[in-house]
Amino acid sequence: MCQIDTDPDRPHGTAREAVRRSNVRMRKEAAMAPVSSEGHASDVSLFAVDFDETISVEDTISRLPQLAAKHRTNSGRRDMLNEWKCAAEDYYETRRRILAEALGDIQPTEDPRDGLVALSDAFRSLETSSLDAVEEGGFLRGIRRDELERSCGDVVLKDEALDVLTSAASLGLPVHVVSVNWSADLIRAAIGDVDAAVHSSDLVFNSDGVSTGELDRRMVSAVDKQRCLRELRQDDGSMIFVGDGVTDLLALLEADVGILIGGNADAITTCRHFGVPLRPLASSGHLDACDVEFDDAFDGLYVAKTWREIRQATLGHCR
Repeated sequence: MCQIDTDPDRPHGTAREAVRRSNVRMRKEAAMAPVSSEGHASDVSLFAVDFDETISVEDTISRLPQLAAKHRTNSGRRDMLNEWKCAAEDYYETRRRILAEALGDIQPTEDPRDGLVALSDAFRSLETSSLDAVEEGGFLRGIRRDELERSCGDVVLKDEALDVLTSAASLGLPVHVVSVNWSADLIRAAIGDVDAAVHSSDLVFNSDGVSTGELDRRMVSAVDKQRCLRELRQDDGSMIFVGDGVTDLLALLEADVGILIGGNADAITTCRHFGVPLRPLASSGHLDACDVEFDDAFDGLYVAKTWREIRQATLGHCR
């Protein structure tokens, strides 16, 4: 389990938070600087994003058991998909209950990340037991890797999402997808030719390229995402992360500029509970003028409705 403050020499309480806020503010203004006249991103060293419901319109994990079911007999396929539907409904119902209970039990502290780590811990048992059940039920067994790559090229993506990532990569920014999705191959197929590193859990394949039904659980929780961003952080420049849900909040706060896209109600409720300030990324006037202004003293998350707002704010391009 990853804890926020394991370094005994790190300042705590008010002093710790003052140091953190100072560091964030120094990097935030640089991160939001638009592209320079020479055509490169000023002071931004890394552009990271979530995948499901951040880049994609809908969650894509259900595609995996649907692919696995194709290799069952007719009756076996029907039974498996019914079992999957029941398991998925039970998972989301339990997750909603845990979130509601946790927001009632976990009190806000000076550093919102403390509460978000506690929230991630509250989900840990559910995530572990759910993945165990997925493996034991064979919901991911029998998928051919080449079949997976072909079938996921039609994932519906949010308007301009790939344009933003392609533009960032063309400007020399390392682009990273950090996701709790179960298949890196699915993500790569969905984003196509975008030059991006993918950090996620993954299906385990045998020597014939067929999934065994097991998962390589590299990325499961909000804390895993936070840890990944810490490891990706470079010595120079600033880091941008775009995400949509509760599982993204720790990573969003870890970034120098965190952008919450899509208006997810649970994410917004969680931010308000733990005292994470939220601010619209751009108003309609800013969009018309292509002149988004940022406050380097703002220590919270920006909220965007569309990828077009994100493009104009972070890369300085108008369309």
